[in-house]
Amino acid sequence: HAIKVTGPLSSNHGEIVHQWCLDGQGIALRSWWDVSENIASGHLVQVLPEYYQPANVWAVYVSRLATSAKVRITVEFLRQYFAEHYPNFSLEHA
Repeated sequence: HAIKVTGPLSSNHGEIVHQWCLDGQGIALRSWWDVSENIASGHLVQVLPEYYQPANVWAVYVSRLATSAKVRITVEFLRQYFAEHYPNFSLEHA
């Protein structure tokens, strides 16, 4: 199903939309890392949790560092951090 949503407020600036939600002006589709603290504190409420937009996180480095222990440890840290702090994070492409 598709529903067209219109309203008096519109912005392509995520922080403005985030603030509008905090001010009780409506709902928005935001990244979990943008709103998780607000949800945990009760300032925002998650609605329609089955609808989310995946976001990819990439570790980009030059090819000569592909075998670097520092890069490998950093990437592993990031995998663990995101898996622990963001419930919809997937290691599917890791």
